[in-house]
Amino acid sequence: MSDDAIVMLRAEHRELRRALRTFTRTRDTETARRGEIAGDLCALLSAHVRAETDVLYPRIRELVPALDPLLRVPEERHRVIEEVERRLDGLEPYDARLAAAVRVLDELVTAHIDQDEDEVYPRIRAEVGRNDLQRIGREIRSVRDDRSTSDGDRGLTGALHGLLR
Repeated sequence: MSDDAIVMLRAEHRELRRALRTFTRTRDTETARRGEIAGDLCALLSAHVRAETDVLYPRIRELVPALDPLLRVPEERHRVIEEVERRLDGLEPYDARLAAAVRVLDELVTAHIDQDEDEVYPRIRAEVGRNDLQRIGREIRSVRDDRSTSDGDRGLTGALHGLLR
């Protein structure tokens, strides 16, 4: 796996899209499966949002302060995504509101991914060198490893394993 932060985050985008598609393909009667997928989706989202908010954006601001305005909308979208994610995490698998919450989350995540891949990441790649992106990627990985061992978080790897069952 590449250490390049953008390569890592784009791979997570693919996993998020896959998780959302998997959920939408389930039937209303598959409550247990929907609950598993929703939990995995929340873990994936949480890891991704933390990687960008806690590591990527601050490092990019340090390296290229002029990119600060570009990062404001994705950060705000993260706040909204986290709010919907908290609501989703509090719903039972049999709750009819679960599908609606995932649909809203799907719309938010899709808009976020499109903006990242069409605007944010290309500008970052143009302004930040390869070595810095690899250093940031290693920091993201290190922070995740520290969090997953300290708080029992399943993290990205656990969520991916859950989706692939």
